[in-house]
Amino acid sequence: MKVGDLVCYNAGGQKYKTLGVVYEIGTSLQGYQTIGCVLIQWCVVGDFMPRREWHNKGWSREDIKPGEFVWHPIGDWFEVVK
Repeated sequence: MKVGDLVCYNAGGQKYKTLGVVYEIGTSLQGYQTIGCVLIQWCVVGDFMPRREWHNKGWSREDIKPGEFVWHPIGDWFEVVK
């Protein structure tokens, strides 16, 4: 996965129901551990979406909306669309 790739959320049966664009790849500090994070602008959202990374100084459980930029932990649940 790299900046500019189209990705989908490949979990919970959402592979063909989601589509986003990767805008940035970075890291986040969780406790004493650094994890990889990805900033995605979601174009098409499904019924179930991946959890957000740290958002507005706290965890957010708000639904992700089309057009929204969201940070997520990097994982194998994201798949590059070919």
